[in-house]
Amino acid sequence: MANFDKLKNRNNTNCVKYDGAKRYFQSEITHPLWVADMDFEIPKFLQKKIKKKCEFGIFGYEEIGDQFYRSIIFWQKVQNNIELKKHNILFSSSVVASLSACVKAFSNIGDEVIVFSPVYYPFFSVIEENKRVVNNQELLYSGSEYTIDFDNLRKTITRKTKLILFCSPHNPIGKIWSEDELMQLADIAVENGMKIVSDEIHCDIVFDKFTSLAKYHNLKEHLIVLNSPSKTFNLAGLSTSYVFSYNFDILRAFKNEISKMHCNHLNSFSNIAIQSYCNQGKEWLDSFLYYIQKNKNFVIEFLKENNSKIKVVDSNATYLLWLDFKALNLTQNEINQRLLNAKIGLNNGESFGKGGTGFMRLNIGTQNKNLRKVLKKLIKLF
Repeated sequence: MANFDKLKNRNNTNCVKYDGAKRYFQSEITHPLWVADMDFEIPKFLQKKIKKKCEFGIFGYEEIGDQFYRSIIFWQKVQNNIELKKHNILFSSSVVASLSACVKAFSNIGDEVIVFSPVYYPFFSVIEENKRVVNNQELLYSGSEYTIDFDNLRKTITRKTKLILFCSPHNPIGKIWSEDELMQLADIAVENGMKIVSDEIHCDIVFDKFTSLAKYHNLKEHLIVLNSPSKTFNLAGLSTSYVFSYNFDILRAFKNEISKMHCNHLNSFSNIAIQSYCNQGKEWLDSFLYYIQKNKNFVIEFLKENNSKIKVVDSNATYLLWLDFKALNLTQNEINQRLLNAKIGLNNGESFGKGGTGFMRLNIGTQNKNLRKVLKKLIKLF
């Protein structure tokens, strides 16, 4: 049984979350709850596989083994009831690299690419760095949850709008999109001849029913899905991800671009990383989700008990909480500065684009003891 309360000192291990925090925040950080990796050990069965590989002692070039495909096919069937074949799947070193390859494969310089902000910040950079234009659809915020403004979306689509980058579940707001929202988005894409790139890297970390866009048959010729075990099993450092599509022209175009970027080569542990997709992995995931749900409940209850004006936005996915500071009537700079003065590292809401002002992102993928320390400080600060 995994022990998620086990504390590990990650300082001086060259990890971005701890050792990179001072560089990122330009300030000393003792409580880094920002970048989306976790303070939990990976499953024991994976540790054993990696140890065995290390003991073998040779780390030459690797190719994709049959188990790589079998693991993905098994996992997508068990988790999402999606039927895949080997020929539907391609390897990539990271989801962000895949996003960039998709922008280049499915649009031209000067074309518009739709995103829904606030959203994971590389969605903007992969568009702008490839000389495309961001068509930013700011999500509607009711004060407790977010929705897509479909009327505005339809109005702003032009002949230059070629692609939608979609985050499902959505980072940073932690939303599982409803089937009605997914159907509307699929219909709009098909009607306008657009392709959708669906980043589903957080789809295992859900607390309600998740539906992949791959379930919509009318979208199969327009869709490519990006995924990875890195968020689910805390394997970001192994640089392993994959894409799948039912459209071979889409896969061919993607393969061409990801190859040009030289981001289609496995490292020595990529085949092992994908083997997290198994029955043992499912058992670990179930216990992990239970722990994260407890952490989330703890944050919500602690803030309420202390009459805090900080509000946790309603969510049902990810180990990232979107905190609403608006009731405090502080500027974003004032919020950031108070946190930095207390040596707390959270993600600045404005880094996620329009709609991010007045918010911060909190990573609860850590030991409850760490959360308690930070929340006690938050109450004193705000």
